[in-house]
Amino acid sequence: MPLADPEEFERRLLALVRDYLRNADENEIYNDGYEIPDFTVVLNIHDPPRPESALDPWDGGPKPGWGQYVAWTTTMRTDWLREATLEEALQMFRSQAGSDGLGGDGDEDADDDADDE
Repeated sequence: MPLADPEEFERRLLALVRDYLRNADENEIYNDGYEIPDFTVVLNIHDPPRPESALDPWDGGPKPGWGQYVAWTTTMRTDWLREATLEEALQMFRSQAGSDGLGGDGDEDADDDADDE
């Protein structure tokens, strides 16, 4: 089944990139100018259940039976650069989430450590 509204997705994606570029320019994040030779897009995909599939008794909520997946695509051609970029993005997220009070304190194994005691 194709994407429900590809034009809306493209509009939102372009708006997000434009907002980043505007913010980078207004805040002079890159003092000597910049180029963006490659980029990666990480997608949160919701997949509806097939019409013939039966829902499990515990399925509920606003979208019962829907799957949720992560996908990504990139213009990068080398594996090491893809991995380094995704690792850097995860580090930045953890740093920002911790400073915004959203939870991440940088110790993603804290729960695992408590179980070891």
